[in-house]
Amino acid sequence: MIIHVCFFGLCLMLVPAWLNWQPVSLSAMLLCVGLGPIALLAQDCTIRGYRAAPLSVVGQVDYSWLIFASLLGFVVFDERLGMTTLIGCASIIGGGVMLARAHKA
Repeated sequence: MIIHVCFFGLCLMLVPAWLNWQPVSLSAMLLCVGLGPIALLAQDCTIRGYRAAPLSVVGQVDYSWLIFASLLGFVVFDERLGMTTLIGCASIIGGGVMLARAHKA
């Protein structure tokens, strides 16, 4: 699964990266190289989570990265959250709460 995700991610990003390539500083390159093992570990944790718990529970936790990405964009990059982003975040949170209550009962 990890190889599958990495391979298709590479295939999807290869052409845009090639067309827009700019030289990268050594420090940025080292950060990117360090990010690789962290991303592999995160993917492994996600796969283990799907094995350990019902999909209805893990799926909502997995989708929470969209909420955190929105918050990170707002706080760090001063991005404005559009109405569709806010509705999407509310849907993820609401769905997670509903599934947690249904799973509890």
